[in-house]
Amino acid sequence: MDVLGRFAGATFGLVGIEAYARDCADVETHRDWSACHPINPQWTIRNSSAVYLEGVAKAHLLPAEAAGAIATAAEHYRACFAAWQEYYALLGYGAPEGAGRMKDRRQAGAAAARRWLEHERAAIKELRSALRLLEE
Repeated sequence: MDVLGRFAGATFGLVGIEAYARDCADVETHRDWSACHPINPQWTIRNSSAVYLEGVAKAHLLPAEAAGAIATAAEHYRACFAAWQEYYALLGYGAPEGAGRMKDRRQAGAAAARRWLEHERAAIKELRSALRLLEE
């Protein structure tokens, strides 16, 4: 499937997460909001990433410094997961009726999405560091 062709104009990756948080907070343009199917897989993948990276870091296969960077990346992915759990509780399935129209919930949800983005960037930075260490 050609994702970029099918979703022309959509943004992906870190830029997409940033746009998502911005749109979530924009109650004037987007009067209702829901954490539904397009975003749902995002938070669970971060937990899986954390579990996988923890295993790699603890496997004693890598130099200590690289393993430490990978372990730190895993911690950031755990924090991503926690931020998305918070977001989902505010605006996802099981949130109160009309939650997506409540400005306070939308602002809190956007703040949680931004925390996810912050930890996502930090995790990527740690993984890049680990790769540089392994290339040496």
